[in-house]
Order: sequence, then structure tokens, then C-alpha cells
Amino acid sequence: MCLIFFKKVNGDNILFKHRDKKYKTGIQIIHEIRNGTEIAYIYDVETGWIEGINEYGIGIVSSQIMSSSTISGTSSNNKSIKGQQILNSLSHANISTIIQTLLRPVENTSNLEGGHNIICSDNKCFHIEHNKNTTNNDKINFIINELENESVFTNIGVDVIDKETTDFTKLSSTLRKKIALHELKTNKVEDYEQLFRIMSKNYKNLNPLFHLYRDGRKTLLQKIIRLFSIEKPPPPVKTLCQLLLNVNKKELIYKYDKEYGLFLGVINKLPKGYNPIIKVRVNPTFKNYTVEYLTLNAKIIKDLYKKYSYTYQDTILLNNIFLSGCFFILFIILFLIGRKYSRFLKK
Repeated sequence: MCLIFFKKVNGDNILFKHRDKKYKTGIQIIHEIRNGTEIAYIYDVETGWIEGINEYGIGIVSSQIMSSSTISGTSSNNKSIKGQQILNSLSHANISTIIQTLLRPVENTSNLEGGHNIICSDNKCFHIEHNKNTTNNDKINFIINELENESVFTNIGVDVIDKETTDFTKLSSTLRKKIALHELKTNKVEDYEQLFRIMSKNYKNLNPLFHLYRDGRKTLLQKIIRLFSIEKPPPPVKTLCQLLLNVNKKELIYKYDKEYGLFLGVINKLPKGYNPIIKVRVNPTFKNYTVEYLTLNAKIIKDLYKKYSYTYQDTILLNNIFLSGCFFILFIILFLIGRKYSRFLKK
């Protein structure tokens, strides 16, 4: 449910990520020397997932591909293993060695399986995607592409799309990717920190479910459904934090949402008196609702809704409201009949 991208800003290679989840998850930033190499990274205390940058200016960000295996939970069990292997790989000074390390299977799983991965140095950037459509079940294959222009990845495959991925996931991922690319190409970015604001816009012509910065707000229709539905819908996905890695300047900037982010602090494990090469900055952030923007044009949004049957989903939701309303009216009628009958008995 995350969004990641690569973009050049004034000659610097920038990696950016929105981390989106339905629930709060504790994040630490750990700054340490590992195998002789300085590394700064975010660490999910619940899953063990890791993303970060090393002193040589090599960074890694990832987004989970929502497929049949991730929905069923079969691939989530290996996150801790993958996180540790990503951390171990960052101790290398060469991007080729890091990629080779990551592609090497560990305990019957690959560190990069089940997601999009962008690995970037000061002069090279690669996108790696797990190729599920392989005829050799004993070997994990990957598709590796070098990135030269701004590139955005969400939660569906680019070269490989799981047949069991839901239409809603396809719609959400496709729409958010189009919006992010539109923002990156139409905004003149002179300072890489502008990316935080650009990726946090409040769109007035788009359901909040599909905003780049997902804030957990509900539309009027969703509020009505939650009020009257017998079975409550699941909580909406929310953006917990924003992560920016400037690999040229060797900088990690982490911004956590004031309401939804759970930041547990910076753990500084550097030796006493050590002068760090990597600069780490942490700040709280929030979505500004006072300024509204337009995104894409209505036809593009409408065509995507139609392609992935989103209007049909709205019809189902309205039907649920209608049925819930019928039950409510029936309850009132029975209540009134019962009240009238009780009065009759008293007489």
C-alpha cells in the first residue's frame, strides 16, 4: 500500500517513500557502524523491515506488491529475514555487490521477493521486481531495469501482475502512480525538500482513498455506510510517514504524521566522538487541508473508475445502505406496534 519513486533534483539522485498502512506501527531510526560501514536506516519494530542509506551514498527503498500471497500473509513471515539481509547488504561499498547480495536466496526466500525495490547510488539507479512467471520453480528470477528518468512504483507489478490482485488494488495503485508522475513532471522542483509538500497535496476532485498522502478521512457516503452497516468496513489506509534519501548528499530525512505515525526515536549507536558522514533529520508532519488542488482531469479519473468497476462498487455500497435502512425502518415499525400493543393490554 506504499508509494516509492526515484527522481533527479539538481543532479542529486533522490529516493522517496510514502509508507501507508491501516494500523500504526512503531518506527525507529538506527544510526550505526556495521561491518566497518556507517549506515542509517528506518526499522519497523513489529515486522523487522528495513530501508536506508550507507556512507557510500547507496540507498534502498521498497514497496510491497499486493498479490495473492501478500493478502494471504504467506510472504509477510519473511520480512524480518529480508530486513536483516538488506541491512547486511548496505555494509558493502559497491552497488553491484549490494544487488548481488540481495538477489542471493536466504532460507528459501529472496530479500527482494514480493515487492518493488529501488536501489540507487550517486550515479546509478536500478528497479528490481520479482518475476513470478517463471517456469523454473527452484529458482527465483528477477527483472532488473536501470532508471534514468523519474519513476514511480506502487502496489502492483510493472512487468508481472498477479492474476488474483483485486480491481480495487489495481485502481488505487494505477491512479496514485499517475498522479505522482503528473506531480513530478509538472512541478518545477528546485529543492529536493519541496517533494514533501508536492506529495502531500489535498485534492478536491478525488476521493481521499486515492490521495498520495492518505489521511484516513471518509467521504459522506463512507460515513453513512459506517453508521448504518451491520458489518463495519475495515479502517482506511493512512500515510504513516514520508522518507527521503538524498544519496549524493548522504542524507536521510524522515517525517512522521502527527496523528497516525508512531515514531519511537533515533537510536544512535555510533562510537563516541565519531563524526558521522550521513546526516539524519526527523520532523513531525501533517496534511494541510486549508489549501485544495486539482489533479489530472475528470475524464482520466472517470475512465479508470470505469475500467476497474469502481462505480459498481459504489452501487454495492449504496445497496448495503438501502438494506441497512430497511432494517432500521422495520425496527421502528415493530417498536411502534409493540408500544401500541402494550398500551392496549393495559386498558
